Order: sequence, then structure tokens, then C-alpha cells
Amino acid sequence: MRDTRKDYILTEGIITDGTTVCVGVSGGVDSMVLLHALSSVREELRLTLIVCHLNHNLRAQESERDFKFVKAAAKSLGLKFESKKLTKKSLDAKRGESLQAWARGERKDFFESIARKYNSKAIALAHNADDQAETIIMRMMKGASLTGLRGIEAKSGIYLRPMLNTSRAEIKAFAKKNKVAFVEDSSNKSLKYLRNKVRLRFIPLIEKEYNPNIRATLVRMARGLKRDDDYIDKAATKNFKRLAKKGKKKVTFERKKLLRVDAALLPRLLLKSVASMGEDASGIRTPQIESFLSTIKSRRSNLTIELTKGLYLQRAYDTISISAIKPKPGEETFGEVRLKIPGVTLIEELGCKLTTAVITPSKRATNDKNTASFDLDEIEGAITVRTFQAGDRLKPLGMEGTKKVKDIFIDAKVPLLDRQSIPILISKSNNEILWVAGLRQARTFKVEKKTRRVVKITLS
Repeated sequence: MRDTRKDYILTEGIITDGTTVCVGVSGGVDSMVLLHALSSVREELRLTLIVCHLNHNLRAQESERDFKFVKAAAKSLGLKFESKKLTKKSLDAKRGESLQAWARGERKDFFESIARKYNSKAIALAHNADDQAETIIMRMMKGASLTGLRGIEAKSGIYLRPMLNTSRAEIKAFAKKNKVAFVEDSSNKSLKYLRNKVRLRFIPLIEKEYNPNIRATLVRMARGLKRDDDYIDKAATKNFKRLAKKGKKKVTFERKKLLRVDAALLPRLLLKSVASMGEDASGIRTPQIESFLSTIKSRRSNLTIELTKGLYLQRAYDTISISAIKPKPGEETFGEVRLKIPGVTLIEELGCKLTTAVITPSKRATNDKNTASFDLDEIEGAITVRTFQAGDRLKPLGMEGTKKVKDIFIDAKVPLLDRQSIPILISKSNNEILWVAGLRQARTFKVEKKTRRVVKITLS
């Protein structure tokens, strides 16, 4: 184990000679073996080790036991010890996060603060091959991309994982043979956490019924996907440098050039655009990527879409841009047009036309989602056409109250991009939505027994 770790550390460039390494130690078997393995080669590799322990204070006496245990272990090895105890106030302050996500964030902040204190460029963590297999399965369940399926990285920034190719069985065997003491975390047996369910139930089922070597298989798969992903990412980086026109808060592409780029690279161009502006790309997922791809291929020449909060996708003819600047009012390329009654209103920006006719109630068409009818004599003023705006609501025909237009889109499974190409008809006299064309008509100005003249509107 010692020789294997040394060879791996050196050949993979995980840790270089003379490095000051902050070692994350919880007291469990994985982190204690990592600590002892690094300690065994510290003189040979001239390593300075700092033992870092974060007490989440979630398991009462057990948390205090872990703290005392790790502190004593650091002392016995002659290593510096750094710790922090979280308070109930810090837990109460978390907003909209799972407990595990909050704990990860707190650990990250703590480790990096200690790294800054000692001017260290290396934080060693005890992730192993079993963790890798579990992570890949969890990501598969969520529909991860190629980048996600490559799993945990052996080295990502200042975070190092020297035991990533070592199985938990090997780690436990090392601990037993070398009498490495450790403590058990009772929460590791709780099935309320997805990772524990995967570890304790799902993987054993696969091993028993399908593939007894599933853990090694997934780790091997991750290494292969890493090579493929690195190659594709290099190609994407090359294309980004060649095609992107970068501003401080905006990245612009020529659509015709994007159409010649392999489809496998396009999602990465979007992600690289967001990252180049210093923005958070975590909200860029499948719906946002599909919107980007559809915008490139679409016949529509003008549109603006809010991809995530504070990030906007815009197309103006043959220019496509990703911006962190909110478009100013009036900057949208399609505003509002007046509906001709009777007549034909052609809306090239939306790729549609609206045909209106004035008829008697007896001639009114029914059961056609692309047709709507209203009492013309009740309508005062013009009917105009625009696209969706945040906060839009309508009074649905056949229902009481109002309904968000956004919810109408969701119910009809309208893709994010297509929502900006659906005409919305507005009564200018009362500023009410009359029709989300092709989806839902309002009860406002509905045709009744007393109606004498009907305006029939057809979408095509």
C-alpha cells in the first residue's frame, strides 16, 4: 500500500516533492488510512502535513468523540492539527440546500481557509474507488453528461485524491494489517441518504444478480470516459477560441459558423461562454442546452430567452449571444403588432399568420385548438399580438379564477425555446390576455346566446 501510494502520487503528479498538504481527516477508516499512508512517505517526499478536522456538530457525543480521536492521532504522528466546530446557528442559516450539500460547502470553506493560512496548494481527501463507483451510479440516475460520468477527479484544482484507485476493501485490509485505528460514523448506515442506499442496497444487488465486479467496471469506465471527454473538451476549447467574440459580460457567435461545428461540441461552447464571463454555469442543464441548440437551428431570426436567473440567450438574425446583462426594455426584437379584423396578420418573426373573419354564431368552428372565437361587439378597441412576458396570466374558458401562462406552457409540455414563438393575443381596452394561440382561450368576451357577431381567429 505504501509503495503503491508513493508510485501513484509521483506518476500521476498528484503531489510533488516538498508540498505542504492539508489532509481532510474525519476519523473514519478511509481518511485515517490516507493520513497514515501520507505520513509514511512524508520524509521521503519532503511533505509537510496539516491535519484538518471539521466538526459538523450533528451527532452530539459522537461528533465530539471524532474530534478528540483525530486530534490525538495528529499528536501521535507529530503533525499540526487544525479544527473548527460548527454551531447550530450556521446550520440554521442554510437556505434551500440539503443537509449533505450544506455540509460539503462548509467543509470546502474550512479546508480552503486552512490552505490559505499555511500557503498550501494541496488539500488531500480520502475518496476511493468505491466512492467513484457510487458517484457514477448516482450521476447516471440523474442523467449526467459525458463529463459527469467521468466521475470524481484524482486532481481538481488544489484538491487531491491519492486513493481514488484504491478499493474500500484494500483500505480496510491495510488498516487491519497495520493496526490503523479509526472510528465509525453511525450516519453511514442511514438509508435516508441516496449515497448510502446506493452503497448498501443497490450495488450489492448488482453484484449478486448481474456483475460481481461492478465497482471495478465503473472505475475502469470512468477512466475511459475521462480520456474521451478530455479529447472532446480540447476540441471545444479550440473552437471557442476561434469562434467566440468575448466581452466582459457577453459572448457572441456567428450562427453560420456554429452550424458548421460538430453537435457534440456545441453544449460545451455554451458552458465555456458562461464560464468565460465568470458566471455560475451550474444552472446550465439539459433544457438550457436544448434551447441553445434549437436557437442555432431555428428559422426564427430574433428572440431573447432567459436561460437561468441573470443569464440570457439572444439571437438577432445571424448573431447568437450569451449575456449576463439583462436586456433593456424595448431591446427585444419582436414587440407588439395589431391584429387585422377582418384580414390576415403575418408575423414573420414568429413564423406564423393569424387570419380573422367576422361570422355569425352558427358558423363558429368548434373543437379546433388553432381557432378561437370571441364576441366582437363586446371588444372595445384593438387586439394586439405579442409574445410571453413574465407574470402573464389569463382567465381560462371553463374555469374560475386565473392561471399563469407559464403553467399553461408546462401543462402542454412546450419547450423553453418555443414559448417565445407562441403568439399571445391581448385586448388593449382592458389589457387582458384573450388567447394563448393554439393552447388556451380566455373566457373574456366569450361567445354567448346573446352574441350577434363573432370574430373567428385562426392560427397557422
